[in-house]
Amino acid sequence: MLVKKALWIVILVSVSTACISVGRSKNADNSEATFNQYMTLALEYIGRKNNDLVRVYLKTAKQFNSISAMAQLHSGYTLFYISTSRTCVG
Repeated sequence: MLVKKALWIVILVSVSTACISVGRSKNADNSEATFNQYMTLALEYIGRKNNDLVRVYLKTAKQFNSISAMAQLHSGYTLFYISTSRTCVG
């Protein structure tokens, strides 16, 4: 149940920050699309419990320095932490 709530938080942050993208250059759009792809893959691998690939994609996404990227990245790390601590406490 906690993982579902965290996933909803990640989705809400992603949607709300996606609405901010107004008047950006093509290069910024490409980097944002790349960042979104890394985050999508990280979230997918959280669901599959493939912790090694989650770490790889979150670490790669960390190179993007926009405010919205950092908010999404922190949400991804939070979800990852919750999913792994739940299995460890188990």
